[in-house]
Amino acid sequence: MSDNAIVIAFFGAIALATVAFAYGGGIIRDFRDRQVLSDGLPAEARVLGLEQTGNFFNNMPEMRIRLDVTPGSGLSFTAEVVRVVGTADLPRFMPGQSLSVRYQPGPPPRVALMP
Repeated sequence: MSDNAIVIAFFGAIALATVAFAYGGGIIRDFRDRQVLSDGLPAEARVLGLEQTGNFFNNMPEMRIRLDVTPGSGLSFTAEVVRVVGTADLPRFMPGQSLSVRYQPGPPPRVALMP
């Protein structure tokens, strides 16, 4: 293998790793959310807190939303959801707001916001 091919392969691997690091978590999170939305149980949640993760996608902040989830059984639990939130949607996620969610029980329970 020539020196040029090694250099190209090296920088290609770095570029691929950068893309995987930047977008991989979001892709996996989207897949899990779709799974919870299709197979999960319905529940109501109250927003406890909202904070930025520091990531932005299309100039929209990724937010960590802390929820108090109350399933049909009545035993509530706390969960966090990470989601990109547009400026127009921010009022929906302010503390005290109620949201419809779906969840999968288990330690820890997985929660997805209803669209």
